[in-house]
Amino acid sequence: MIACIWMRLIGVACERARLPHLIDQPFILASDDGIVKCASPEARAQGIRRGLNTTTAVALCEHLIVLPYDQSAYTEAAETIWDVIAVETSSVEPIDAELCYAEFDGPAVIERINALAASIAQRLEIPIAVGVGATKLVARAAAQRSQPQTADSYVVAVGPGDEAQALTPLPLAFLDAIDAKLHQRLTKLGITTIGALHAIPPGELERQVKDPLALRLRRLAVGLDSSPVRRLWPQATIEQDYIFDDEVRQEQAILQALQKCSADMAAKLRACGKYCRALALTVQLADGAYVQEKEYLYSPTHDTVTVFRIAGRLLNRLRIRQAIQQVRLTASGIDAGGAVQLTLLNPMNGQDSFPHERQISLNAELCTLRRRYGPTSVISAALLQQSHAIHLWTYALTKRHNERVRVITDPNGSPIRCFRNLGYRQGARHETQQGGNQIEIWRVTDRWRAAAWSWGKIVETDAYRVMTSTHGAYELQRIGDEWRLRGIAD
Repeated sequence: MIACIWMRLIGVACERARLPHLIDQPFILASDDGIVKCASPEARAQGIRRGLNTTTAVALCEHLIVLPYDQSAYTEAAETIWDVIAVETSSVEPIDAELCYAEFDGPAVIERINALAASIAQRLEIPIAVGVGATKLVARAAAQRSQPQTADSYVVAVGPGDEAQALTPLPLAFLDAIDAKLHQRLTKLGITTIGALHAIPPGELERQVKDPLALRLRRLAVGLDSSPVRRLWPQATIEQDYIFDDEVRQEQAILQALQKCSADMAAKLRACGKYCRALALTVQLADGAYVQEKEYLYSPTHDTVTVFRIAGRLLNRLRIRQAIQQVRLTASGIDAGGAVQLTLLNPMNGQDSFPHERQISLNAELCTLRRRYGPTSVISAALLQQSHAIHLWTYALTKRHNERVRVITDPNGSPIRCFRNLGYRQGARHETQQGGNQIEIWRVTDRWRAAAWSWGKIVETDAYRVMTSTHGAYELQRIGDEWRLRGIAD
């Protein structure tokens, strides 16, 4: 059986543990874009629900307290709950801080899940919704039906044969296989729930969507989800520590201990053919306290020299000013892949980086991708959102052209003179322009950047709308060092 454990109010529990004055007070946790992510029971009693705008929520409750949604803090708190679940089963798949799946087998499964949910609810002091079913989809549907109101757990189990009935009232958006375009098409046909999807006559669904997807949707409508519970928790780690006989202050002795730990850890990784993607250094101080520093690697490694170099860097970040008793290296993110990973979204030192640091990381990752997969492998979203030049043209009697012209510009790069009907002479090594009709440009009326398709790739162009002395309005585009006449308007 698969259990879907939904801790809707884990953010509320974390904030009340951190700020005791919030107990019995109405407050919400809002995302950066002003959307309510979580609401306390007192706020829910005022009609505030997840997904509302913060302005609307404040209008519903006069004394509402608005706090930011701290995803990293809630995930850290959820890890302790995942550890409790991992004691009962080895198959735990965390989705986010609020939702996780676990697979149970053996005798008395429902009784064990009830006891586990009750212990989690007692520890967090918030209501816990648990759904149990044969598949992840059915378990999540059962958890959706569970609506505990007090600081207790409520388990809903869907028995064999009842899967289609449990899914019938749920909306189509509950199925991840249905994208926005297909959802809009089915809604126009009057199909808004999973039950209505299941009731479509044979052949009608295949006529609306492709055959493989139609078969998958029919299976999902009756709860047949082949997605297994992945064993993502606890994370696989390799630890190597060194305990000193006496308190040590000398940096050389500490580095020698780290070198030994690095060599042993790298040997273990190579023996199993795996790489690590993150390294953490934990140091026990003379007073018994522990300090830790962690780093996500740019490239997975199992090399002794690389591991030791990172360990030394972590030691320098800790800035230890007293004697130490023990050092421990922990490798995580262990898998068989040795490819370069993107580190743009990984936090450094447990804190988010500054905007300019994120921009530097972004530029570095883009250079890596373009160097490996080609200069057009990554296209800026801002470039794709630019309006096409034809939509910006408003003059009547427009004639579209694609003529190469020669343009003379001022020091600012704006065109001041244009030459059309160029003659070309093929020289020994270069093609040179000969003659051409000279056209004076009075003024530049508009300028924008656009995306154009050139020689099998997308390039960024500078476009100008200009007024000429005798030929009306021109649309000129500069692609690199080349100028093109794209349109003429009377």
